[in-house]
Amino acid sequence: LYISDIKDGDFGDAKGADVFTCAEFDESGDYLAAGDKSGRIYVFNANGQARFFLIS
Repeated sequence: LYISDIKDGDFGDAKGADVFTCAEFDESGDYLAAGDKSGRIYVFNANGQARFFLIS
């Protein structure tokens, strides 16, 4: 999965980043967190909204 394949997400400059290297659901299955090699974390919820975090 490439970041540029995700529709309706506001990921700033992240669209040029590499593929997701790690993904995990929370215990309820309502949220999915995915990360890439550059330290960016993307959190998706079941209703299709996404948030972007940069871990430094």
